[in-house]
Amino acid sequence: QVQRGIGDTSGGAHLWWTYPEIWDTLRIRVPVPAAGRYRLDARVLSAPDYGRFQLSVDGKAYPWPIDFYTPNIEVRTVPFSVWELTGPEATIEWKCVGSNQSAKPGRMLGLDTIRLVRLK
Repeated sequence: QVQRGIGDTSGGAHLWWTYPEIWDTLRIRVPVPAAGRYRLDARVLSAPDYGRFQLSVDGKAYPWPIDFYTPNIEVRTVPFSVWELTGPEATIEWKCVGSNQSAKPGRMLGLDTIRLVRLK
């Protein structure tokens, strides 16, 4: 769902995935302009009730799960490694793998933007 009015997000809104079960997966397809090496930058939110997620791009997993728990709401841009993409689109997956022991119940995820930056 779309959540508005939280943090400094693009257009004042972001994609908010609420209460996923462990192993539930959010899939997003993004266009790839040309085959090559890309850095995946994501503007994400973190909060007291956010979870841990395993990121993968076209079936290749990021080296470790990402913990989106923080005591307060934060918005930040994170570069998520370099990926070899063939196009014409890439499938980005966020698999819920649990939550931080300090987190409140929810295991939520907030995504503001996803950007592929072509590397030379």
